[in-house]
Amino acid sequence: MNIEINHTPTLFFIGGAMKVYSYEEIYEVMKFIAKVVDRYGDVYLPIFERVQKELKKADRRKSNLELVREIAKIDTG
Repeated sequence: MNIEINHTPTLFFIGGAMKVYSYEEIYEVMKFIAKVVDRYGDVYLPIFERVQKELKKADRRKSNLELVREIAKIDTG
């Protein structure tokens, strides 16, 4: 499987198709990679760090969307 990671938050190219992953999906991957690092060593730490970075981006995106919805409710409410 050919995996290319785009620099856009939570966007990944897998086999030529683009998919946006949710915060929860990225968190599940992070838990899996943490187990890999724990079991097989810190050679896999850069992968964990990359997933952690994507998780932080997804969290900011999620927070921003929640803020937008909150503000939109106040304006229309």
